[in-house]
Parts: sequence; structure tokens; C-alpha cells
Amino acid sequence: MLRAAVQQISRLVPGVRFTLLSLYPADDAAENRDPALKIAPLSPLSMVAVAFPLALLAGLLRRLRLPYRFVLRTPALRALDAADLVIDLSGISFVDGRGTIIIYNVLVVLLPVLLGKPLLKYAQALGPFRGRLNRFCARWLLPKTARIVARGRITRAHLDELGLPPGLVVDSTDAAFAMEVDPQAQAAVEALRREKAFSRPVVAVSASSVVERLCAARGIDYLARMVELIRWLIDEKGYGVCLVAHSARPGRESVKNNDLPVCRRIAREVARDFCCFPDRALNAGELRALIGSCRFLVAARFHAMIAGLATRTPTLQVGWSHKYTEVLELFDLQEYALDYARVTGAGLREMFERVEREETEIRAKLADRLPEVVELSLINARLAAELLGGPRATTSEQTHREPAKAGRALKLASTLAKVLVLGCCFAYLGAVLVRNFEDLQAARQTLRLWPIIASFPLAVLYLIGRGLVWHLMVRRMVGRFSAGADVRCWLSSLLGKYLPGKVFALLGRLYMYQSNGVRSAQVTACFLLEAACAALAALLIAVVGMLWTWGPDRIGALAAPAALLVAGLIIATHPGVLGRLMNIGLRMAGRSPIVLNVRWHDVAGWTALMAVNWLGLGLGFHLLLGALTAAPAHLYVFLTGTFAAAGIIGILAIFAPAGLGVREGVMTALLATVLPPGIAVAAALLTRLWMTLAEAGCAGVALLLGRRATAPAAAPSRELEHVPG
Repeated sequence: MLRAAVQQISRLVPGVRFTLLSLYPADDAAENRDPALKIAPLSPLSMVAVAFPLALLAGLLRRLRLPYRFVLRTPALRALDAADLVIDLSGISFVDGRGTIIIYNVLVVLLPVLLGKPLLKYAQALGPFRGRLNRFCARWLLPKTARIVARGRITRAHLDELGLPPGLVVDSTDAAFAMEVDPQAQAAVEALRREKAFSRPVVAVSASSVVERLCAARGIDYLARMVELIRWLIDEKGYGVCLVAHSARPGRESVKNNDLPVCRRIAREVARDFCCFPDRALNAGELRALIGSCRFLVAARFHAMIAGLATRTPTLQVGWSHKYTEVLELFDLQEYALDYARVTGAGLREMFERVEREETEIRAKLADRLPEVVELSLINARLAAELLGGPRATTSEQTHREPAKAGRALKLASTLAKVLVLGCCFAYLGAVLVRNFEDLQAARQTLRLWPIIASFPLAVLYLIGRGLVWHLMVRRMVGRFSAGADVRCWLSSLLGKYLPGKVFALLGRLYMYQSNGVRSAQVTACFLLEAACAALAALLIAVVGMLWTWGPDRIGALAAPAALLVAGLIIATHPGVLGRLMNIGLRMAGRSPIVLNVRWHDVAGWTALMAVNWLGLGLGFHLLLGALTAAPAHLYVFLTGTFAAAGIIGILAIFAPAGLGVREGVMTALLATVLPPGIAVAAALLTRLWMTLAEAGCAGVALLLGRRATAPAAAPSRELEHVPG
């Protein structure tokens, strides 16, 4: 679809330049031969952990009419800011049941909106929106786009259910129908046609790693079915077969957006002279020319199907979404689509023989409908040209309806509440600093470095210990990954806590485990249970420390809330309770339930390990205080509990990055009961710097270790952006 978009928009808007925000910048740069197209790297992880927080800050500065471009520190963000129009080429978005991909769909819309850029969602499949989370995100974000192009009847029906503003949704079809094949692609295919398979009539077979994964989840051996089909086509039907990897990432064994490993295994198993497999990445033009040179096509990739329809090649489609059906409906060929759940040897043979018998009628329908479909697909480029050249090229906030007053009032109240809480925390810290400035001056003059240096390894050991506890939880609840991989993942996710919302630490872990076939719900359950165990251990130590130091009389009114909180955490960490709460959330999101393979003694053991880890960190905190003042040994448990409780309360303040301000305020208030107030606030501030350095250092090392085998990034951007799917 990228090739078609560049071709058609370039004709309508002479001199236009493009930048592709690429998941695979090195691969795309190697394939790119268009001087008007530049490549900028934007991986899902960098989108979540880097681009979004920077865009959020830039968007805030923009609204305040302050300079903001200094914040745009990545090629992708600079390209977005320089763009006159952003085009989303995702192909499919905001669909129920696709797990954490919803985060990618959300950020694809949010990044340009935050930077004030109009977003055109090129023809794509959207919906259904039965899941509450997906429906909420779609209703919130889709009205912020400039235009949405529905790729077919079913997508249009789904969008109509959302009640979007009039004129926002435009009917069209996939832009790739209008793509033209260049002479170089034709010449490359002529060389491929010298293979022995082309001495017979040829059936092109597009195998898909996505369909293989979906089949495996249902206990279907997709590879065996495809091998059986290809052997049958060669041995009994007398065809040659050309196996096609329509989505290819050479040099990678990962099957994400990569059909080469699947096709290689099929080709090895088939082991027939009349089966050829071009084991490389073919560009879009070569793929279309190759499929067009074949008698029939068995397609499992969407754009392989588009190539077959665009070249009038009778096509049998094996798919998994309404996106296939709504396009085939344009040719009245929807009956030739086979759901992946019906991928059986007999089912595939039966459907192919039907396509074979009805070849003449299929070709007639393709010839009759194709000109109309190509014209319909050109609406995508015409919309882009219109948005680039006229006053209508604005965001939906300007062209569509204003947000509801009630929504604005609620948002304003929420923002004011957050500012008020943070303001109170910083005001308290400032007041303590001012009132005890002389104590701070004296502490600065007597500050000792060796306790800070000696305490730092204990902070690092605490972080590694937390990673090891995470490994034990993952091994029990998710599956057997190496301890090194689990610890590295946990440490890498530390950077996410420094972003507002507290969700980014979870997103970092989801990204790693989901790419290894683990359900997002399992990782989320593990994450929540880890947080609950850490909070329970921290609270228990804090209560014991306060009882030991203050005595029962001084605790007074805190006793009842503390007891209730401990009891609540014990109940919440019970596997039965946590499992029910998780499954309620999953049902609300339209997802299938999970079973937590955890017992209460597992939770108790993890909580005990968390407590030991907190006590180790408490020793480091006790040493760190020695840089400012002499901390009596009998305060050790109290100091540990203070640090742990302040940290947990800071995490609960989801609006404050890493609990900034909140953690310091709580720690200062508790430390001031046993230390001079000036020393207490200095200790809170010093602790922030101490832990930030330890966390940043560990996260940096973990990321470096995890990126040793990654590909290099590519070049910067210019004016018209494409966000791939």
C-alpha cells in the first residue's frame, strides 16, 4: 500500500516528499529506490517509551504557546513536526481481541494530534467495537482524525455504530489496487519464470506466519495442511507451485511480519521439483507481477489477495478477519474466502477445485468489476491531495464537533486535582527547607561521600533481587524463560515508571513476552501480583517499624487504616480473588478468561522474598543517611519501612512520574518524626537522586545487553509521514 500511496499522491501533488516511520528501518532503507521517500525509525518500544512522552510534553508546551521543538529529540518526532499531513497505513486498527496492539493503534493517532498535525487513516479495516476498552479508545480518538477511509461495507457498518461526526468517514477500498508495476519488477519476474515449476500452469501459494500462529492456537497443523495441498497440486492436479513470502524480513528468524521462515519449512517438506520458492524479499511490484503470471492463487496474506484480484487471477483466500470478505464483496467473490479455522486438507482441496471449476465466471467478474474498484481506490490519494492543498487539511478538533462541555469540565477538574496534590507536596517540602535552612547548611558542610558510595551496590542488588523475584513469578505463572531474560526485561521496564500514568513499565514487559507468544493477560496478572506482593511486604515492614519505634500509643489513629490496608492486600493477593478480578476486566474488554496457576503459599513465598529484598535496600538507605547524619541502629527497621511505604505511595500516585514529589513528601513527613526536619527533607531528596541513578544505570545496562543483536537505525524525515502497520 505504501508504493501505491507514493505513486498516486506524487501524481496529484508534484514535488511532494515522503517519510516512512518504519518498524524495520534497515530493511526498508535497503528496499527503497525512491529519492522522494526517506526512512525514519520508529519501533513500538521507542514509540511507547520515548516518542509518546516527548510528544506529550511538546503538546503541552504547544497549547501554552511556548517553544516546544527542542523537545523533539528523535528523527520520527522531527519528521512528524515537519509534516503537512500524516497518513496511517496500518491496514487494520481498533479491532477487538488483538491484545496490546490497541496501544499501537492509540499512539498512531495521538502522536500527530499532540503535535497539531492532520491524520488521514488510509483505507483500512476497523472494528468490531464490542470490547469496552477498544470501543472507548475508538470513540475517543477517531473523531480527532481529519478523515477515515473505510475499506468496505463491514468496516463502514462498524464505524456507523460509533456515531462519528458526519463527513468524517469516507467509503473507498484498498489503495494498493491502483499500484502500477514498473518494468524492473517485470524483468525480475521473467527471470524467476525460468524455474522448472513454470513449465506447467502455476498456482501461487502465499503462506502466512499470522495464519500459522492462529491455527496453532486451535490445534491445527497449518504447515502440514499447506504441504499436503502443494503436493496434491503437483502430484495429482499437474500444476507447478510457486511459494510466495508476501511479507519478508531477510536475515531474521522472527516470524513477526515475516513469512520467510514458514515458507522455508513448507518448501523443505514439499521436496518436489515442480515447487519453486524465491527465498528473498520481493518488492511490491515483483510480488504483483509474479502472482499475475500464475493461473491461480491460494492467498493467506491480505495484500497477496489484493495482488491476485488486481491482476485478475482467480483467488482462494484463507483469512482471519472481515477485512478479506469486505474487499471480495466488491467483486461478488466473497464465497471464495475460507476461514482459517476450516483449514483442513479436505476443505482446502474442495475449495480449490471449486475455484478451478468456476475459473471462467471468476475471471469474468474480475474483468467486469476491476476498473470500478481501481477508480474507487484512488479516493485515498485524492483525499490526501485535498488535505495537503486546501483549508480542509486540519485536525478534526477544528473541522468536526467541539468536545462536550461536561467532558472539558471533568478533564479540567482532574488536572486541577493533580496539580493541587503535587503543589501541596512541593509546598510542604519547600516550607521544611526554608524553616530548616541552617540545618541543611550544616549538613552540607559535613556531607560524607563514602556512605553514598558504599550504599550504591546495595541499591543495585535490590533491583536485581526484584528482577529475580519477577523471574520466579514468571516461571510459575507464564512459562519458562531464562533468569537472565526475565531480569533484563524487569530492569529495562524501570524507565517506564518515570513516565506519567504508570502503565509504561507494564507495556515494556508486555512487548517482550507477547513477542514470545505469551498472552498479555498472563503478563498483566503477573505484573499486578508482583505489585501487590511488593506493597504488602512494604506495608508489613512499615507497620513493624512504626510499632518498634513509636510504640502502640503513638500510632493511635493510624492503627485501624493500616490494619485494613494489610487485610485488603492479603485478600487482593489471594490467587482466587486476583483471578476473578482479572477475568472481570478481561470480559469487559471482550477477551477470553485466564486461569492463574498459583497457590496461596506461592504468594506468601514471593511476599517474604520481597520483604527480604526491602530489608536489604533498607540497609543501603541506612548507610546513605550516614552521609548526612548519624542514624542509630535501632531505627533500621523504621527507616526501611519508611522508604518502602513512601515508594509504594509514590507508585499509587499515577499522575506523578516515579511518584515525584509525593514520595519525597511522605518520606519527609515520616523521617521528621525521628530526625531533624531539615535532615529529613535532605535525605528524601538525596534518596531520589540515589535511586534514580541506580535504576537508570541498571536499565541502561539491561537495554544494551538486550540490543546486542538488533539492526541499526536509519535516516531522518521530511514532510509527509506514513505510519505502517
